[in-house]
Amino acid sequence: MGISPSHYLQSQGAVIYQLRLNDQDKLAQVPGRSHLVLPARYGQPIKHQGWYIWRVENTWLCSRPWGDTINWQGAVSPKNADYQVLAAIGEQTAWITDVASVADYPNLSSLVNALKQTQIDERDWQRLGILKYTSLQGDRLSMTYNPQGGISRATINGQERILQNWPVLHSPYVKQELNSGILSVNIPNQKGWLLRVTLTGPKWE
Repeated sequence: MGISPSHYLQSQGAVIYQLRLNDQDKLAQVPGRSHLVLPARYGQPIKHQGWYIWRVENTWLCSRPWGDTINWQGAVSPKNADYQVLAAIGEQTAWITDVASVADYPNLSSLVNALKQTQIDERDWQRLGILKYTSLQGDRLSMTYNPQGGISRATINGQERILQNWPVLHSPYVKQELNSGILSVNIPNQKGWLLRVTLTGPKWE
């Protein structure tokens, strides 16, 4: 499933994403589910108070999904056994993800203690599509979903997000400026990559 920047909010390593089906979506038979897919070699996630946690090389990946049902599978399918999937299923799904360095949190207990200092406000999520999160880095993210499919209202540290001024993705490793058509991937001590959208399809460079 592609990520629409209108329903996606990022600050440093923290992300809020929502998918809430309206009547038009249901008529178009849009699937009521959203996913997080990872290589199966990273193993089964550790669950802690709604968080699903993986160690991915030298990074902790923490994911907090919402939905009618949350389902983890060790393999996407028999044909895609090298990938695992965490799925949020329902007409209203949402995710908060956050990443942290193992250098900063050398073991699971130190990471869990840090997660206890984060704050999630989901009081108005089901009724109004409002999610708020104070991240591991201390950033305050807030998103209010637009049920008509337009741009969601969002703020970072009290500053309103205006899409023309914000990239789709921005982190030390993965970047994509809005409407650029170019996704850059930078891997420490390795050659970086560019994925460029062309008229004939995507092209890695």
